Amino acid sequence: MPTSSSNVALADTNILIYSVQNNIDIVSEAKGNGFSLVTSSCVMEELKKLSFKNIHARISLNVFSSLETVEGSGTGDDCILNLCRDKGFALISNDRVLSRRAMELGIKVMNIEDGRKITWRR
Repeated sequence: MPTSSSNVALADTNILIYSVQNNIDIVSEAKGNGFSLVTSSCVMEELKKLSFKNIHARISLNVFSSLETVEGSGTGDDCILNLCRDKGFALISNDRVLSRRAMELGIKVMNIEDGRKITWRR
């Protein structure tokens, strides 16, 4: 159970949906970059809410239900940022605002560029 490792990346809602929309095996991509992938309870709750109107959110909820889900408090971006900071997780997200906030807090950030490749944001 990798809940305090620097080789763990927490996936946010948008990266999970993006990977489904673009048929990207985000778990394997993270492993290829030396990270195990986890998500948070707040991300899974957001996927549940979105799944009523968004087919990609519904598929994401099903596809990623086997990921380790770390309990977080609060909602949305604050929940994600608190978990990353407190547990030493990296963040994997294509959300520019969330990524910028994370980098300001000293959290390592990865995103998907060129449609498929995980890269570090600086």
